[in-house]
Amino acid sequence: MDSAPVADTWEIPAAAIQPGGIVWVVDESQTLVRIRPEIIATLPESVIVKMNVPNNHARVVTHAIAGGEPGAKVLVLNAPESGR
Repeated sequence: MDSAPVADTWEIPAAAIQPGGIVWVVDESQTLVRIRPEIIATLPESVIVKMNVPNNHARVVTHAIAGGEPGAKVLVLNAPESGR
């Protein structure tokens, strides 16, 4: 089935969906941003979501963040070299 791309949709690892259905991303200034995406589809190891990502560039957090707060500065470890 073919369709036109849908704005603000992303394929992210299923592990990125945190308790309560939130996703944490780290923006370009290394700051935590909490997003509550709309889940469009669930695949075996990933999820298609609709979410507004700051500047269309962010790193998705795939591990639990205990006590994470929006706006907190973070140090990204084991980040892939390329963006999305």
